Amino acid sequence: MRHAGLTPTRLTNIWMPFVVAARCSGNLTLAMVIPAELLQVGYAAQLRKFLTEHYQSITIVTFNKLLFDGAQQEVVLLLANTHRFSSWRYRLVELEDDRRLAAYDFRLHERNLPSSAGPGPR
Repeated sequence: MRHAGLTPTRLTNIWMPFVVAARCSGNLTLAMVIPAELLQVGYAAQLRKFLTEHYQSITIVTFNKLLFDGAQQEVVLLLANTHRFSSWRYRLVELEDDRRLAAYDFRLHERNLPSSAGPGPR
């Protein structure tokens, strides 16, 4: 993470370097299921800033129900691309569960997120 300009701390979670490595390896598109911590914790602020600096469009898909049986971890689907496909740059998609994902038309529904990369809700 240091080679990408991020400074890991004791709180840095194990999934964060994988998100950074995906972009540093030259990937232009990113699709990952990651903990919802990305939106919620202060120590992920560096990663949020990194994403906004390296991707032109970012979609975060949240789910009202837990996706993985037995896992008490709320997750989001992070979709990012170095190309901008629409007037939006950041957007949030809220779905009931993963079954709604296949039928969801990402071209029709847009809800822009603020462009701030600061800490998320507490």
